Amino acid sequence: MNEAKAAIIAALITAIATLLATFITVYQPMKARFAALENKLADNEEETGAYTASSNTQAEITLQNAVILVVLALAIFYGCFYRPVRKELTELQKKLAGELPAHDPKGCKISSIDELYNNIIMNMAGSFYLSNDIDVAAEQGTWTPLGWQNDGDHIPFTGTLDGQGYTIRGLKNANDSMGLFQVLSGTVRNLHVDVNFSGGNGGAFAVSMTNNGLIECCEASGNIQTNVGCLIGGFVGTADKGIIKNCLSLVSLNAPQLLKGGIIGKATESSVIHCFFKGKFLPLNLNHSSTTYVTPTSAVMVGNSLNCTVDGCHYYCGEDFHSEIGANLRREGMYKNEKWDWTVWKMDEQKEVNDGFPYLRIFKREYETTPAQ
Repeated sequence: MNEAKAAIIAALITAIATLLATFITVYQPMKARFAALENKLADNEEETGAYTASSNTQAEITLQNAVILVVLALAIFYGCFYRPVRKELTELQKKLAGELPAHDPKGCKISSIDELYNNIIMNMAGSFYLSNDIDVAAEQGTWTPLGWQNDGDHIPFTGTLDGQGYTIRGLKNANDSMGLFQVLSGTVRNLHVDVNFSGGNGGAFAVSMTNNGLIECCEASGNIQTNVGCLIGGFVGTADKGIIKNCLSLVSLNAPQLLKGGIIGKATESSVIHCFFKGKFLPLNLNHSSTTYVTPTSAVMVGNSLNCTVDGCHYYCGEDFHSEIGANLRREGMYKNEKWDWTVWKMDEQKEVNDGFPYLRIFKREYETTPAQ
């Protein structure tokens, strides 16, 4: 890019020099000639009361000179400015074309915390993908959800974010909004988010989901705790027409009863499909209330719900939590009738990966370097 900057500076210097030369060689002499002509015409009119033939001849000569000077100025402009600058700009375009990446069908690459925040904020309807892990705590400390606005007029994310199996870790809330996004109405897939949230509303991925927002093949981990009156979920705090499928929650949730869910805190007309919650509920309780569900699994996955669908989901929070029997959950046959997609999920019979419970294949790299929880 240094060569490109140098070419631009050279073009600007050439343009300025040419304009000055044109001003000196054309404009000033023309101005002087017309001033002299006006003086002669004025003197002639005073003496004779009318233009004489000589004055008319002088005017014609001056007009001819002016035309010649204009043509000369245009020639100077074309030769000294237009052609050189056009040539330099053409070469510059070729250089830039070689330096800039070709169109990426996957969208805009995200490789740093600056790109994560600034690029997405500038285009909340765009397509993005991660090219590596990003550690927010190490680079920034705290996190404000993407789309959060101080006046409450939050901007929803309607685009697409593909984590490609990478992790955004170390999210710690800067205010009472907790989540990677403030409002998620787009799609997030193949992303692991690790958090340390406290004192607000939300979940690892978003404070809220709306308008058929989708989270698929994702993983959430870390700790989320809140106070009375707030809603938290492993993935999102609240959902209105949201969809979460093929996701794994490893989040430890600490909140009063009815205010937390392994996947969603509170949901309306939303769906949770083929998800697994292997986190913790603190304090230990299973006294959830639901207007639709009658099974404990549904109540654990979504803390408070209305007209929602929870299908093919399971949880394990330890034997002291009245969880489903762990030995059964470590058998692939347990999920056969529920039509889990084993091209997405995987199990380790040796219990070395995720303690033998289902895990997402795309995050195998992470499990190979992280002890089972």
